[in-house]
Amino acid sequence: MFTWFKKRKIVVDCFTNNSAVKQYAPIQRYKNFYPEYWKSLPQKNTVETKNGVFIQERTLKVCSAFTELYKNAYAIPLWSDLKLTVNEKKEYAWQWSHNGVGENDDSIEQHREHQYGKAFTSYTPLKIRSPWLIREKQGVKFYWGEPTWNFTNLFADTLKILPGIITYNVGFTTHINLLVKTGIGEILIPYNTPMVTLVPLSEETVEFKNHYVDEKEWKKLYNINFYSPTFNSSHSTKSKCPFTGKIKTQ
Repeated sequence: MFTWFKKRKIVVDCFTNNSAVKQYAPIQRYKNFYPEYWKSLPQKNTVETKNGVFIQERTLKVCSAFTELYKNAYAIPLWSDLKLTVNEKKEYAWQWSHNGVGENDDSIEQHREHQYGKAFTSYTPLKIRSPWLIREKQGVKFYWGEPTWNFTNLFADTLKILPGIITYNVGFTTHINLLVKTGIGEILIPYNTPMVTLVPLSEETVEFKNHYVDEKEWKKLYNINFYSPTFNSSHSTKSKCPFTGKIKTQ
């Protein structure tokens, strides 16, 4: 006798305390960001082989590795035009087109050099503080990566997003760690550029939900994320912290 189990739905709740961000730059499916060069491709092209025979050859338009990535990933788009300048001394400055979306939550930071040593000799590591917090209670892992297909014509090797594997049952921030080519001068990252691809590493059905929360609820979630009971606290130690609280999702 066969027993069929219905797949459970994994709900990923995304919180922002800025109503404009929720309306104009929601976290959404990556398939909403197919690059223009891909949209214009035919499914097949006629090509001549070395033997002088003409055949139909498939293009990137039907590449399953490409299309499955866009169908299954989610994206965090940039919520405003952003100009960055980085000089030869790794000194940097920035300006948002909308003066940002909050005094602290969208600033640009830089990790201290002792945290990464000499790993990035040709690049300047920066962190864009994101207006989004994410919470997922089951501990599902997500691959956090660069939207390379979208970046190719925009940035070449001038800007890179650092990848990783993350969970959102303990840590909630979505700050974007990137490398900018040292000495590049000025670079413009346009509004609504997908900055990150989030790929759920689960066979379950995953649904992302965006929520606007007031400042009180935002601070509650934010404080839980950054609570450090010890000097050497980590996500694993914080997960055992009794001060977990409850966050509204509606």
